[in-house]
Amino acid sequence: MASFQPLRQMSNLWRTSSLVQWSTGVPSPEDLVAIPLYLNPGNIDEAREYYAGRFNFNGELHKTEGSSPFDITNASPEWTSDLHGFTWLRHLHQAGSPIAKSNAQTLVRDWLEKYCNDTTYIAWTVEVTANRVISWLAHARLIIENSDQTFYLNFLQNIAAQTRYLILSVNSAPAGLPRLLAKTAIAYASLCMQGQSPANQKKQIASAANALGEELVIQFFADGGHITRNPDMGISAASVLLPLHHLYLQRQENPPIQLTNALDRMLPMLEFFAHPDGSVAHFNGSGLKNKKLLASVLKAGGHSGKPPENAALSGYQKMQSGRTKIIIDTGNSPNSIYSHRAHAACLSFEMSSGSNIIIVNCGAPAHHQLKLSQAARSTAAHSTAIINDTSTCQFQKNYVPPSNDSALISPPISTGIDDVKIHRTSNEQGEQVTASHNGYEKLFGITHQRIIQLCEGGDIVNGTDQFTEKEAEQNSNRLNTISIRFHLHPNLSTKFINNNVAVQLTSPNGESWIFTCIDARIEIGDSVYFHPESVQSKQILLSATIETSTEIRWVLEKVVRPDTKINGDNNPHSQPTADDLLDLMSRK
Repeated sequence: MASFQPLRQMSNLWRTSSLVQWSTGVPSPEDLVAIPLYLNPGNIDEAREYYAGRFNFNGELHKTEGSSPFDITNASPEWTSDLHGFTWLRHLHQAGSPIAKSNAQTLVRDWLEKYCNDTTYIAWTVEVTANRVISWLAHARLIIENSDQTFYLNFLQNIAAQTRYLILSVNSAPAGLPRLLAKTAIAYASLCMQGQSPANQKKQIASAANALGEELVIQFFADGGHITRNPDMGISAASVLLPLHHLYLQRQENPPIQLTNALDRMLPMLEFFAHPDGSVAHFNGSGLKNKKLLASVLKAGGHSGKPPENAALSGYQKMQSGRTKIIIDTGNSPNSIYSHRAHAACLSFEMSSGSNIIIVNCGAPAHHQLKLSQAARSTAAHSTAIINDTSTCQFQKNYVPPSNDSALISPPISTGIDDVKIHRTSNEQGEQVTASHNGYEKLFGITHQRIIQLCEGGDIVNGTDQFTEKEAEQNSNRLNTISIRFHLHPNLSTKFINNNVAVQLTSPNGESWIFTCIDARIEIGDSVYFHPESVQSKQILLSATIETSTEIRWVLEKVVRPDTKINGDNNPHSQPTADDLLDLMSRK
């Protein structure tokens, strides 16, 4: 990392020169004319931790021991990125006390003294810089209140320098959310700071708006889903784009039409992925954003659009009847450059009944450990079928992530699914989705088709998994094995009934569902659920072999038994180790 320092220091001087100010259209600002909203709720308890010198990001805790958190050198790239991104200022903002304001200003001063001249590479990755610009502008009142004029001007000039860097570096940012955040931060700065003639200011605002508009067209499908197919990316984007839209109106500027259109489609799509308890369904790495952020975004958006049922462009289908909601992954694998967090999860589904979540995918760990993260991305970690213990997608082998960019920490998909067929029907009996994918055709010559029917009223779910071998495969001597997994929410208790061909699932409020299958061997096994911290859970596992064409039918039927309660001692939410989790996820 030291080899980068002279180059980066020279780059810092260059981007603050008058030539760079002219070429980027960002002069030295003289005043802050607007402060954007910040939608990610803070937590006063976290602010208290910072007062005490304890900084915990995504489960990784470091203690300052009286020094600056910016002096910590043994942290992971993800922790360091979070620290330098300053999104944690929201907790100090939530506290709002004099000590919180003093702490915020001290930490910003500390960063300006230590990293203004770019002595570390992680601090100046595009995504981290974009987060820092957005956070500093959104919490500017917290940072600059009662400060002296010298600090105030230094603060603004440094934001301008970071904005120039983003303008010069944005196209080298990783594709996806990092690039979108950078263009959003540039737009924030164009609207919030003033230091040039009105004509040049207009030009800067228009340039930033045009660049952002083009990126939104690239990154969001017409149905509102994000190109990564990760619902969390949509939440993150909406949390900064909604305040930006408000900023345009506040400054009496016309928001780019692409921004207005994207938000109009994005917000109903976020509601599409929300379970009734407010949590986000676990698909393609999602589930790390908390309920409060999603609720804050949806409230701020105030949209009146109805969530789609057929989100074919984003690769998802939804069925809903009565209190039951089912979301199914029916999409191709994302393009490789957008797939660093994508999962091998085609035809997996999640299901909720009112506030009870029943069927889930395992999700993604909050703190990155390569083996554990890759296990969570495998097909076995999702509620779908896996053949011969092989995932439907293959990830790039021998991948070496950049040491300075947590956005690219996991390997991309090298070979994925590129042909999913979908058919929906609806009648008086209910709704039905039929979908198939080609993930196993090249590997084993087998097509997997899944049919899920949600009966009218939502109390019965009929499922069929069909496996058909190609003719050439039928003549081979290989015995192909099937495992169909139904990962269960950790709040559920499980027990075998009906001579071990059915499993009763009972929620804490007494609601019960009966899972039945007579076409395959049925077991109850251990699983793990990330939300975002890991807890042990259970899974139903169906096992069979493929005989030319194999059909496995299963049924989920609701039976309400108000007198049935879970004994908390039988449902411990213990914190397993990383090795425990890997072992749980590999069990059959």
